[in-house]
Order: sequence, then structure tokens, then C-alpha cells
Amino acid sequence: MTVATSEKIARRARLIARGTSGHGSVPRLDNPVVHRGAAQKRLTLVILSSLRNPASLANMGALTPTMPSSKSAVCREKLPDVVLKLSPLYAWGVMSFGAIMFVIGLLFLSPDAQGRNVTAGALISIASAAAVTGGNYWRKHMPVMARMTSHQLHLPGMWPRKIVVNWTDIVALEKKTLTVRYRGAHTKDFIGIKLKNPIPPSDPLSQASPFYRRFNEVLTKGLNQAILGRFDLAIDPLSQFGRTPDWFIAECQKRINAACQAQI
Repeated sequence: MTVATSEKIARRARLIARGTSGHGSVPRLDNPVVHRGAAQKRLTLVILSSLRNPASLANMGALTPTMPSSKSAVCREKLPDVVLKLSPLYAWGVMSFGAIMFVIGLLFLSPDAQGRNVTAGALISIASAAAVTGGNYWRKHMPVMARMTSHQLHLPGMWPRKIVVNWTDIVALEKKTLTVRYRGAHTKDFIGIKLKNPIPPSDPLSQASPFYRRFNEVLTKGLNQAILGRFDLAIDPLSQFGRTPDWFIAECQKRINAACQAQI
């Protein structure tokens, strides 16, 4: 029989997390509360991973004797890739316009039409039929406007060059409302993206022509100051790929949080 004077003792520790305090309206990636929770979870998993004997696992209520590694436990499950294509409304618009012009072409070909013009009617009908066919093909092969992977945000449809941004390089995401006053007030919602380092012009035309590169930099800087404010990129998710700004921010935020936790 073993006799002990003490079995369990208290061990206190102080965990300090430094950063910018968060706010519900503008979530920040350097919020210390988020990183403190992730660090505390990782520390707990490291401690539990050392308890591999059956008795300790049973006392801790573990369901399996195999403990996950701290890195795989802290990182969330790999999020699926999301591919966002151009809204098919544009293709449907082309098809609708082609169908209307096809009917107009048939009216020109009608024997009872006043001022009948067979040549014009045939040309309109053939062109409108081609527009409907091309619109239907376009509808089935819409270009990719954005791709969200677990590590990066791809924007192949951004002018004047394709953009690839790491999730860890994004400082802030915010929905902005642009109001245009022309024959009434018209509002448009954009997503402003603030990066750690602005993306330099890397399109082939900017690389080949220093004058165009300088013009592009001045134009982009002027647009950013006039419309985007402090943001580096602007995305209109509703017009570009038929998603609401809130949905786009939520999907981006999930991948940003996962990427930041993977670096801890």
C-alpha cells in the first residue's frame, strides 16, 4: 500500500494575448480573444495527448485512446473549394433579346406585313437565332469570377489582371454602400477588401509598357480614394456571381479564421 502526503496541487499560469480589441460591426483578424482561445485549446490538447494510458483516458472521458495532434485539432476541417461563376442572368438576357428579335424577323417575312422585306427579315432571324444559340452556350460555360480555396482567394475576372490573395494577407472585409444620385437615389453594395500589402500591377500590358503601368497605378489609386476609401479591392458579388454581400463575407471569414488558426 502506498501512502502519500499530497496528491494534487494547484498550478497557476497567466496567459496574456495582445492585439486590437474587436467589435461586432467590424471583426478584426488580430482580435486577442480569438487567438487566446485557440492557444488555450492547443495547450489543452498538448496536455491531453500525453495521457495515453487507458486509466487516464477513461477518467478524462475519452472515447478513443488515440489523441489527435495539436495542429490537426486546432485547425478546422478543410473547407470545400467554392467556385463562383458569372451570373447567368446576362446569358438569359442575350437569349431573351435574341428571341424577341427572332419574332420581329418573322414579322418582316410575313406575307401580310406591310412593307415586307424578305432580306432584312432573313438576316434578323438568322442573327437572332445565332444569338439564342450563343447565349445558351454561354449559359452553360459561364466564366469563373472567383474561386475560394482553403488557402487563397482567386479573382480571375478582376480588371486589368488576375488576382490571387492569401487569406492571411486580408486585414479587413467590410460591406460598403455606394449611392449614385441620378434621377433619384440608387444604391449599390460592394465588398471592400483591405490587404496588408497592395497588389502591384502584374498584367502583361503593364509589364510591357511603363507608361500604361503608371497610368494604371494612378487610375487605381484615384478610384480607391474616391470610391473604396481605405480598401484595396472592391467586389460586387451580387452582380458578378449572384451572391449576396453577407454570404460572401461569411464564406471569406470562415476561411480567414481557419488560415489564421493554422499558423498558430
